Amino acid sequence: MGKKPMFSEQISAFLALLDQVQKDNDWNAQEVVRLDRLTQDYLHMLELEDFSSRERARVAKDLKACRVERRRAKDIVVTTQPMVDFLEGERGKMMISQLQQVLGKVRREENHITQRTYTPKVLSQEDFEARNR
Repeated sequence: MGKKPMFSEQISAFLALLDQVQKDNDWNAQEVVRLDRLTQDYLHMLELEDFSSRERARVAKDLKACRVERRRAKDIVVTTQPMVDFLEGERGKMMISQLQQVLGKVRREENHITQRTYTPKVLSQEDFEARNR
């Protein structure tokens, strides 16, 4: 028989998911800014440099790839922002704090359950152990 799943692991995974949403949002927001700057680099190259048609095509291809990547990053920011706004608000912070407290209590109870022992009240310890073999 496999290991029983622990409820604390599920709570912990949920808290990790909430943390990851915030990290993903931050990283992708920074990536949008970086890719905006890279877009400007490519546009200025096309404007100011005297490229051959082959070189111009290469820069245009790089520009397109940059814009596709920026769109991907911006889509992630747009879809994660409502959750980030909630988590950064008073109610979200309170929810996370309460879930962390619940997680601590659940872990203590799970630990108590796995460490559970019984001391016989009437039988001697030896009689009790003999009956449970």
